[in-house]
Amino acid sequence: LYAQEKKAAKAIGIHQKFGAKEKIASLLPHLAFAIQQSKKKMDAANFPGLNDDFVNKNKSHFYYSLPAESDLNSALFYNTFSYGLEELLRLADRNSMASSVEVRLPFLSHELIEFLFTLPPGFKIKDGWTKWLLRKIAEPILPKEIVWRKDKIGFEPPQKLWMENTNVQEAIISGKKLLVDKGILNPSVLLRKIQPHDAHAADNRDWKYWSASFLYT
Repeated sequence: LYAQEKKAAKAIGIHQKFGAKEKIASLLPHLAFAIQQSKKKMDAANFPGLNDDFVNKNKSHFYYSLPAESDLNSALFYNTFSYGLEELLRLADRNSMASSVEVRLPFLSHELIEFLFTLPPGFKIKDGWTKWLLRKIAEPILPKEIVWRKDKIGFEPPQKLWMENTNVQEAIISGKKLLVDKGILNPSVLLRKIQPHDAHAADNRDWKYWSASFLYT
């Protein structure tokens, strides 16, 4: 089934990498899960700037969960209830309240969520298209170029611009000093010049340090 959907997606111009690692992971999902968990744990322990004593005391907490099974519904359940969504909802709530706007999320209605988890994968991915059922429902209502668009656009905050602000940089430095005082970061992080990065940049460490410092204020 996956091979058919992959071929259909390629035919409509959607390309998804599926090399040797992906093929092995699909054949041995539990082994892939174990390797991924081990890697995530190692990455957490080796996060740049962390104090060695802090890492040694908290190794048991460096755990990254993964879906229990390798099917589509398990992955969707994991992304909905275990990883990522809670943080996004919290950020959306804060951003909307700062603008005196209340966000409504009809697609997170529990009745709708419960119904969607009863549907087989073919209603969610079909002929290479994701969100297939939603697209078909919206087809009589929205323009074709919206219903059948292939790219995904998120809400990217202007974090790089914020980090170029002197006041923000001073706040980040204060946050890093606090984490150093608490024994979480090495003093060496204070010697590095702050580098403004976009929200999803791999080297976006200063912003993460500053965010973590709020847990201790």
